[in-house]
Amino acid sequence: MGLRFRKSVKVAPGVKLNLNKKSTSVTFGGKGAHYTVSSTGKKTKSVGIPGTGLSYVETENINSKKSKASSSKANQKEKVKSSHVLGCAVELFGFLFLICIVIAIIFGGNDSENTDDASAIVQENSIDSSEETAQPQTTTMYATADLNVREGAGTDYNTVGQLNLGDTVEVYSTENGWSKIDYNGTECFVSANYLSSTAPDTTSADTSTPPAASPEDQTQTAVGQTVYWTPNGEVYHSTSDCPSLARSKTILSGSIEESGKSRPCENCY
Repeated sequence: MGLRFRKSVKVAPGVKLNLNKKSTSVTFGGKGAHYTVSSTGKKTKSVGIPGTGLSYVETENINSKKSKASSSKANQKEKVKSSHVLGCAVELFGFLFLICIVIAIIFGGNDSENTDDASAIVQENSIDSSEETAQPQTTTMYATADLNVREGAGTDYNTVGQLNLGDTVEVYSTENGWSKIDYNGTECFVSANYLSSTAPDTTSADTSTPPAASPEDQTQTAVGQTVYWTPNGEVYHSTSDCPSLARSKTILSGSIEESGKSRPCENCY
């Protein structure tokens, strides 16, 4: 009875290296299907259904097709063996190299995603901090008369409040005769003609508030003086420099009767 030796080593998932006294082989696959290449030139393909006992095995022996008559052919056989062993080794190292590449891609991709997430968080924080630090620039101005505070830049917008003579207000910008201001935390508009960078003199002003004149009283006081109006307007003005007329192209003048308007402008009277 001769001494036998066989050892199977798992080198990677689905890859085993088989060692025995006469040859070396590499097996690819697992239960149900595998392919074995031996250093003797023998190749075995096996396919089966686990648990049924059914299987198909195909064996190809390259060396059996060669003649063993001459020593030259024997030497050629040895070369074939060496080439098969070398081929198996190349296939094995190629398979291991492929596994390493897959692992590197998986873990490298995770690191890249983590880096991208970290970069996005840093960028978002920098944007938030810049938004917090960037505050709009304002200019402190003084009201030179009592004037209305409106929702928009024009007399067509609703009145939301009033500034009194000497009141301070923060101005964001001024355009077309109207200034955008901060009014109780809300962006509103007032006529820029009644704002000044210097405080007006209010020491001699009468602190008492006179009763508002009715449109009839205002009409009577305006009789005999020249007023100004636009063809499509609903009110007459005491001056052509009224902010309400800043954007009007056609301005007419004459008496109140000639204007045909029934009430005066709130900014002029």
